[in-house]
This record gives sequence, structure tokens and C-alpha cells, in this order.
Amino acid sequence: MTEPDLKLILAVAEDLVVAIQRADDLRRLILARRRKPGRTGNSDGWYSTIGRLSSENTLLEIWLDHWAGNDRRAFWYGVCSKKLEAIQSIATRLTPELGRPLQRGDSDVSASGFMEQLQRSEYGVPITETYTGKYNFYGKYLFPNHGNLTPRAVSGVTSEVLALLRAIGGVSDPEEDQEFPEGRAEYSKHLRRERNAALVREAKNRALIENDRLACEVCGFDFADVYGDLGESFIEAHHIVPLSQTNELRRTRVEDLALVCSNCHRMLHRHRPWLGRKELKRILVFGDVTQD
Repeated sequence: MTEPDLKLILAVAEDLVVAIQRADDLRRLILARRRKPGRTGNSDGWYSTIGRLSSENTLLEIWLDHWAGNDRRAFWYGVCSKKLEAIQSIATRLTPELGRPLQRGDSDVSASGFMEQLQRSEYGVPITETYTGKYNFYGKYLFPNHGNLTPRAVSGVTSEVLALLRAIGGVSDPEEDQEFPEGRAEYSKHLRRERNAALVREAKNRALIENDRLACEVCGFDFADVYGDLGESFIEAHHIVPLSQTNELRRTRVEDLALVCSNCHRMLHRHRPWLGRKELKRILVFGDVTQD
């Protein structure tokens, strides 16, 4: 009988390969192939190599093991390479968009042979890991999933990995280009504001203190309610005022961000001019933005 965690990494790997092979922009970045997951060394889990990036000396991989020091296996996704400069280059390039990565290395490996246990706040943020004489890594850990394997859970992990892959390759989701007709460069600047890691963490912390949960400000969707531990602490941040309507030198504040689910986030960006949260709520109720 195959244990659930192995089924999970098999399902995510299969979903990733299919998604990459179907997307023209991603096929140019990486040659993705179906591979049988391998067992990790002393971290009691599995890893799957999705493919080699065509323009980098790096591999795109997913791991599900105990390396993060948790009692339960945690998902990791990202890129790895024996060439430290390749990982450092990616980390530097992605810092404006994803935030400055945490640093881990040889001194963070505990006596048990695992990395020192990650704190809850360290899941879901970029981490660079450098180990002498071994592979170096750039990626994110997802908080251990204790729930059942569901299509939504698999799709959630796949979406996270594809977003990182597009960021590394410097390409955007085709849907996003359509949602921001002013151009990709301006949309990219807008996304960097929305993905300011420190600011988003502060917005999330305020919401948790005030509401004891992270729910979409438009429809009320709570990722943790639907996805269990996989969705814990996850929500997207939307910059309320478009970049074109603000002074770019103005410092973004927590009050400038709205915490929304992925669907509502896309709908807010799709309408021209952008909808407000109250307007989108009205559409959900009446089906027409012009209704009172």
C-alpha cells in the first residue's frame, strides 16, 4: 500500500509536468518530464526532479520530507544547483518581487541531521540554502499538510510552483497581461508592491489579531477552511490604488492593501477601471456592477 505522502508528491509532480507541457511560455523555460520520485537521504521522504531550466544551471524540484525539522513532512519547491553563483543570481533577481530570502546553511543543521526547525512565520517565504560541497537551494517550504489528498490541494501546490517558475523566467501569466493593458512593465511594478513580503506579513498579522482568521475581504473565502493546513496563513494582497494613479515614490502602507482570495483578486484586476471591494461584492450579490 502506497503511503499518502508518496501519493501526494506523485500527484503534484504529474500535475506540474502536464501544466508545463501545455503552456508555451513555460515549455521555453524548462524541459519537463515524468520521473519516478526518489527517496531522500536521512530526511525520510521523497523528491521529484521536474526538469532542468534551459537558461540556468539549475533543476526545478519538489520535496516532501522532514528536512524543515517538523514532526510532519513539509513540502518544499524551488530550484537547486551545485553552482552557488547560479542560486545567488536567481535569489538576487527575485528579491524585488518576492522579498529578501532568509539564509540557511551548514551551521543551521542540527545534531539530528535535519535543518533547525523552521518557525511558523518562515513557511511560505523564500529561503536560500547553501551547503558546502553539496547542492544549493532557493525555494519555499509549505506548512505541513495534515489533511487528505484532494484535487484542490494538488492544484494549490502546482500553482505555487508555476508562479515561482514564471518569476524565475521573467514571464507573466498570459491572463495577467490581459488584465493590465497599460503594459507588462507597469503591471510588474504593481505586483512588486503587492508582493512586498514584509508589508504583506504585517497586513496578515493585523487581520489575524482583529479577526482571528484570514478571510477574503470580498467573498469571505478562507483558504484554511477549505484546504486545511495547506491553506493555513495563505491569502493574496491586492493594492487598492493602481500604480498609474499614485506617486511611485510614495511609500506603500498596510492600509493600501486588501486581503483577497485568488479569484476575487483576478476579478478586481480584470475590470477597467478597477473595481473596488464593495463593487465586486455587489456583483456577487446582484450579478451587475451597476446595481444599487
